[in-house]
Amino acid sequence: MPELTFRQKIWLFSNTFKGLTNVYGTYDPISGKSWQVKQRVTGQVIHDHLRGKRPFGVYLLTGQKVKAVATDFDQKDLLVPVEFVARLLELDLHSYIEVSKSKGYHVWLFFDEFIDAAGVRSIIRKILTEMNRADVEVFPKQDKLQNGTAFGNFINAPMFGRLVLEGKTAFLDLDNMPNLCDDQWQFLQNAKRHNQADIDKVLSNLDIQVEPPKACYADEKTDDTDSFGLVPCVRTILQQGVDSYQRSTCFRLAVRLRKIGLPCDITIAALEAWAAKNNPIEGKRIITLQEIHNQVESAYKKTYSSFGCEQSEINRYCDESCPVLKSREKRS
Repeated sequence: MPELTFRQKIWLFSNTFKGLTNVYGTYDPISGKSWQVKQRVTGQVIHDHLRGKRPFGVYLLTGQKVKAVATDFDQKDLLVPVEFVARLLELDLHSYIEVSKSKGYHVWLFFDEFIDAAGVRSIIRKILTEMNRADVEVFPKQDKLQNGTAFGNFINAPMFGRLVLEGKTAFLDLDNMPNLCDDQWQFLQNAKRHNQADIDKVLSNLDIQVEPPKACYADEKTDDTDSFGLVPCVRTILQQGVDSYQRSTCFRLAVRLRKIGLPCDITIAALEAWAAKNNPIEGKRIITLQEIHNQVESAYKKTYSSFGCEQSEINRYCDESCPVLKSREKRS
């Protein structure tokens, strides 16, 4: 396997330990004091972490979704996290042990998509209870972000440059414990990543009932179109991209994605993928990442009752099967 470039390493790390993108945590390696940084998680932030200049702490919970979960065993006894990993493996869930920065271990589960936090947290809590370790912390500590819980709790990410050299914040070789993996990047590339179907299967086998997640903005004023989800025009635009009106379309898409309960950072990620599908006419450029951020942030500043059906950039994708259209026809 060819060695990754540093740019590829930053991408791999960012995509594996992905969470909120508008805030992160850090700490002083000398005093141990930690604090929150209300700034965007950029490539430079990850670069500084991997180089050992400034630690990065990730807020794993995005709305009600996660792409990774960590169980924090705050003790030096390796046998406990090893037992935990074994119990997960009995359920066909692969997990990995990281030596933490001070004492103890973190056990990580990775996912190739954002999945519901409630389900995987329920599985972990059940195993911990059976192990008489119900006091062990699981990150994220909540099933979803709600009003009054803007960020949740961050956990220090693995592979902080200077500590890796000391054998800390690095992953163990599960086939040769207690030794570390010889190549942390090869490990990260090859680590098993699960999906929602894997978690749903385990929940069913364990007969764990998880309450269906609700939108994270339940207290906001909404109209009767909120329950329609991704209406036909939105699906078409997201699947095909557009050739014009990129910025105004981006804003309207953000309004709809917010209405169905997606947090701001997930909407930004979705619209970044959407932008790559755009094919602007007349030689115009594709909407930039900064422009996407600006449009989404505007859409999230206050509640908008209209999706923009009357605007030309939206109504040209209108479909007769659209529930919003039918609802308006009934009222008229």
